[in-house]
Amino acid sequence: MATSAYRCGCRSYPPHRQACLWREYPGGLDGGKFEEQPFISAQTLEQMHTPHIFASPTKNQLGQEFISYGLGWGMCSHKGKVLLEHGGGIDGFGSLVSFMPHHHLGVVVLSNGDGSHNPVPFLISYAIYDRLLGLEPTDWNGIFTTQQREWEEAQKRSQEKAVVERQKDAPPTHPIESYLGDYEHPGYGIVSIRMVDEQLQMVINDKLTLPLVHYYYDVFAATIVQFDARIKFSFSTDLKGNIASLAIQLELEVKDIVFIRKPERKLTEKSFLQQFVGIYEFASDSSTLTIALKNETLTATFQGERENVLVPARGTEFNLQGRSGVSIEFKSDENGQFTQAFFILPGAVLIAKKRA
Repeated sequence: MATSAYRCGCRSYPPHRQACLWREYPGGLDGGKFEEQPFISAQTLEQMHTPHIFASPTKNQLGQEFISYGLGWGMCSHKGKVLLEHGGGIDGFGSLVSFMPHHHLGVVVLSNGDGSHNPVPFLISYAIYDRLLGLEPTDWNGIFTTQQREWEEAQKRSQEKAVVERQKDAPPTHPIESYLGDYEHPGYGIVSIRMVDEQLQMVINDKLTLPLVHYYYDVFAATIVQFDARIKFSFSTDLKGNIASLAIQLELEVKDIVFIRKPERKLTEKSFLQQFVGIYEFASDSSTLTIALKNETLTATFQGERENVLVPARGTEFNLQGRSGVSIEFKSDENGQFTQAFFILPGAVLIAKKRA
């Protein structure tokens, strides 16, 4: 095996250095074969182990000249050698699988301990590579201990800052009940805001439950307890002052991800919608408003006009699709029968009564 792949002398520009280190990539440790039997094509393996995202432009505390990401594998340099690795962990244990393709070396370390910020698999792996390659030893324990201490101090500063940020004289702009409900994003799914045993919670896709605390006005924070981390997010209102969406900073490099509030479930149920169906008459000019139900969707037709689709909003109010600021709210009498339709326009509200 030619050694030019890890003896390149270019040091000034990390992406160039990374490309040089990757020359003559052998494809894993044995080209995707086990005992001469291929279990994955060398081309596929090479694609998985090819840098796709360049992450670190300068040397860090570990002396790595670059850090990149392929397809499920992290890539970096270890004292001028190509190193591929992937860590894993959860409460109670952490692990690291790594290998040096140009040297046909691989190391697997399993460690008891918290999977978050657990440096043991890394410092053991790097020490083993140093010994196997006959490299000058490094005090990896000292380096990782320093990193861990710096991280803990940073966390402490963050917690102190959070206490200062939470303003007691800046209450929510709406009653807490107004924030409860489901909020949806086409890519990230559904975020639910719930109240359980007087504890406000965020539930992500019915899988992850996070307690919430109020910061100020319409800004709240979800706490990931096992990592002692907080995700701040804010609610926004529509032109009528109703809570209509929430925005979360999920990706540091993009704008906040906006989740749109979903209507209450009952507003999509046929049995609930059926009670609004009928013909309503405006007293001012005796014109009519016909409410119909088609495939579990309410429609509204004003006399002499085209049919409008009614989009569920909240309560018993529906927005007219494609007509900003225009809605219809149904009102019930003392017997619970819906007998009136309030046609809400910017600057005016017209009342239509349901015919017997």
